[in-house]
Amino acid sequence: MLYKFIGADDPALLSQIFDSIVVDGRVRFTPAARFNDPQEFKHRSAYPEDYGTFDRWHDTFDVDRSREDRREAWRNLTGGGRDFIVDYEQRLANLSRLAVTCFAQSADNFLMWSHYSRAHTGFAVMFNDGVLEPFRHHAGWLCDGPVDYLSEPPVVEWFKEPPQSVTQKIIFSKSNQWAYEREFRVVMDQLALEAGGLVRIPVSSIAGVVLGARIAPSLRTKALSLKAARPDFRVTEVSPRRGAYGIDIIDIDANSTRLFREIL
Repeated sequence: MLYKFIGADDPALLSQIFDSIVVDGRVRFTPAARFNDPQEFKHRSAYPEDYGTFDRWHDTFDVDRSREDRREAWRNLTGGGRDFIVDYEQRLANLSRLAVTCFAQSADNFLMWSHYSRAHTGFAVMFNDGVLEPFRHHAGWLCDGPVDYLSEPPVVEWFKEPPQSVTQKIIFSKSNQWAYEREFRVVMDQLALEAGGLVRIPVSSIAGVVLGARIAPSLRTKALSLKAARPDFRVTEVSPRRGAYGIDIIDIDANSTRLFREIL
């Protein structure tokens, strides 16, 4: 099961997002350049020791690049501006090309609810195991996988590793200070997406929702109405553990009530 946490300051906007993703099955991908952590997608660089290694890499992965272009690229790679070209320009190229949507692999971490659902006023969408298939069949799909949490940015061995390996290292690595997120990412080419970065998925891949402990009554009612129309759709809710730090996820129906939700 994968989860996407949703929050918004405006209750009307939150309701619109609920309709877009839960009712209509539209998942938004965010351009990599717009991620909230400016340290995302960082890397350290290692370079080939000699031109032969560089040239053989091109024979495998960029065979159409002319010998003259290769020699010029090698001069740039061994010149004084190398770090700027690789670490800045290459990172900028990745950020401008890629679009990413993020999931969590669990919904019971209370930090996620505080950080990503506007202090429990939002919800998390539950996706079943089949949700990745429509993404992988999309024309813009590049890769997907869990994030690796590291103490330092990954080392990219330029012109030694396959291009796909380089992309995956950069996209699926993150500071270990974020490890509580247990994040799973799907990566697309921005140019292949609909306006607004949307990708449609079958609503059958949406298993249900988890409602935050401070969810608005109107959105709670909307979720329960959807459950009545889709029998397999689960509606659950965050429930704080009495006398302990932590939360439980409990199934609810139209008859479920909970007092003092505004203070958890």
